[in-house]
Amino acid sequence: MAHFASLPALIIGALLLLSGCAPTAQLERDTIFSFEFEGHTYQIVGYNTTDPNDSGMNDLVRKDENTIVFWYRDRNQDGFLNEVIQGDLSVDEANRIYLAGILKAVDTGKYRDRPYEKKFVYQTESFTYEVVTLRINDQQTYNLFIIRDLKNRVAYTIRDLGANGILDDPLVDSVERAEWQPHYDFVLQRGLKRGRLYEDNGLFAVK
Repeated sequence: MAHFASLPALIIGALLLLSGCAPTAQLERDTIFSFEFEGHTYQIVGYNTTDPNDSGMNDLVRKDENTIVFWYRDRNQDGFLNEVIQGDLSVDEANRIYLAGILKAVDTGKYRDRPYEKKFVYQTESFTYEVVTLRINDQQTYNLFIIRDLKNRVAYTIRDLGANGILDDPLVDSVERAEWQPHYDFVLQRGLKRGRLYEDNGLFAVK
């Protein structure tokens, strides 16, 4: 079984930066984590929401003095940037910076997994699999496929961006995606059989 070389392989679940204050508004800034990467200072700004049906979000920001020159958003705190607000970098390159920041947050103890509400878990002797359905907006959802290797004590996260049963995460090598696709197919079918997932016009989601 091959192991991912890309940074997403190191991330288990999502980023939720720790803070001592609780949100009092629908969506408010919760904390800021600053880190250095390749000669620049970046900030991950975490926001929480009081809406139980919605997740918070994180912004990756770089400033030149008081001017924002780089601003990308992780709309549901799943550890992946998916919206460009300002900046010339590709989303893949921005995610490379973002995940470097997440790893530094892990190293400094300012990280914890976000508990997912829509999650299906299936376990075998060697692996624990999780399918998580996340909402980007009212019209768009996607799935996270999380594989926890119980023997080697490592975890992998791959996205099904279309929620159509196909692992198509551009941050994961195509060979690795193909290797895990049969596992994903297997877990989706188990979820459907147990009534924990549903299929609608070729799209899969956790109930």
